[in-house]
Amino acid sequence: METVLSSTQPFPLGTLLWFGSLVAIVALFVYGARAVYRRWRSRGLAALWLSATAIYAYGSFRVECSRPVTCDVGPDPFSFHYLVTVAPGYAIVAGTAFATVSVLTVLQARRHLSGARPGATVALAAGLGTWLATRLLVYAI
Repeated sequence: METVLSSTQPFPLGTLLWFGSLVAIVALFVYGARAVYRRWRSRGLAALWLSATAIYAYGSFRVECSRPVTCDVGPDPFSFHYLVTVAPGYAIVAGTAFATVSVLTVLQARRHLSGARPGATVALAAGLGTWLATRLLVYAI
């Protein structure tokens, strides 16, 4: 019996690229959230959360539907039907992770944590953990 991933097989490059882009997306949101919260407080943070979630969901929908087998039924592969069936899963995952980072940003600002690094690192780790856990839950259902 052969295992799916043995020690002789190289780690898939696609997985590394996916995880690297995930870390970059969450890190950008962490630093953006901290900057926006310092200047515009909760309203700015809510606007950033909403717009980042919508942009990520729509961008992921476009990437997903660019594959010929996924969304090529019908005359328009980027139709509204595909948008409302493909994008919500991505929106839930990103929105939950971005909300976690946003809540931590507000809590850290209110507690006046010293230094930007520990707070950003904690928010990044929590955002990544939330992203991965939510992704497992959303796509398992």
